[in-house]
Amino acid sequence: NPNHATAYSNLGSILRDQGRVTEALMATRKAVELNPNYAKSHYNLGNILIDLGKLKDAELSIRKAIELDPDFAESHLNLGTILRDI
Repeated sequence: NPNHATAYSNLGSILRDQGRVTEALMATRKAVELNPNYAKSHYNLGNILIDLGKLKDAELSIRKAIELDPDFAESHLNLGTILRDI
């Protein structure tokens, strides 16, 4: 299914783990586009943006993940790390 947001999100995570950050960014942005209400995609996007040194953009993505899923503990942890680094 070419419109399966979770598949794109998972692909982005795998690509990031392989160090293919640019491709990971594209896959994860596609996941967010297909399902903007999936917190995990916003969280994954934030992590990729951290890798790219785009901390302000990463902050926005992580905050969106928290907005969508306030109990997503990893997002809160990453937000604290981002704010510390900014």
